[in-house]
Amino acid sequence: MNLEDITWAWVEITRADHGHGGKGWEFGKCLWSPTKNRAGHDRYSIMREPNPNDAVLHFLYNSWEDGTSETRLCGISTISQQARIEMEPPNAGQWSGRGNYYRIELENFTPIQPGLPANVLTNFYANEILLELQEDSPHFYPFTIFGKKIRTIQGIYLARATPRLVKIIQEALLIANNNIIESSPEQKTKAKKAKKNPVAILNARQRTAVRIVKTVIDTVKSANGQTVERTLKNKEMHFTEQELEKYIYELQEAQEGLCAITGIRLQYDGEADDSELKYSLDRIDSDGPYARENLQLVCCFVNRWKNNSKDSDFRRLIDLVKYRVS
Repeated sequence: MNLEDITWAWVEITRADHGHGGKGWEFGKCLWSPTKNRAGHDRYSIMREPNPNDAVLHFLYNSWEDGTSETRLCGISTISQQARIEMEPPNAGQWSGRGNYYRIELENFTPIQPGLPANVLTNFYANEILLELQEDSPHFYPFTIFGKKIRTIQGIYLARATPRLVKIIQEALLIANNNIIESSPEQKTKAKKAKKNPVAILNARQRTAVRIVKTVIDTVKSANGQTVERTLKNKEMHFTEQELEKYIYELQEAQEGLCAITGIRLQYDGEADDSELKYSLDRIDSDGPYARENLQLVCCFVNRWKNNSKDSDFRRLIDLVKYRVS
């Protein structure tokens, strides 16, 4: 199995210093874990989910030949059998004495050389990983937010690489070693440019704008792809992505961080204690385009409640509620 052929994968994150279980349980030959943690809880339930022909990406902490000690993506394999219950492996290390163990057979282990350091993903692709964490909250994801950084989840053994994360890994490998993934001249040019322009983790204001732009792009694409014969809203966009992001910043300043309809203080992505109060981009005339004169920032719940209503009608109803409450 080649990395460029997969759309998602399981992820093994382990270390070389404990021998991966010992003879017959070597790295690349199987995945294994206890069936329970020391408290008797079903912490390793994910081991029951992999199926034959699923892909596995292998991250290993090791002292590599170049003298570096770090975690690297160093191989890809295929699952040949679902998990079965086994007795304790010869060298279970700190996981010894747990009774029963899961073992998942692998086949076709293929080394990825010289390997991809995990810190390339957590540093160079921090924005993309952060965006997926915030938008999708993927379950059993290998990375998490720690302070202002992205890092692998401590203690996790088996994780899932989503389609978005697999694409990130494919691109990162392309940049690190163009021989690993066959690529077009255009892709190689893009990779070289990306390598010269590393990104930093976005702040909360920037993350909010990026998320809004992505939502608008997806909405416009969805509308343009509809073939159902009915009256559709005009979701034409009068911005480039960069222009729209810039205009969102302008609206944030102009509205002083307040919802244009309710006056409630809006909350940024990653800082919100109430997701209903996060920034949402609303078209004043919901039948009109995404154009400068037709946009305002509102609370998420306001955008959802307003739906297709006329802006003036909805504002009147909100004012009635305000009046009754006061």
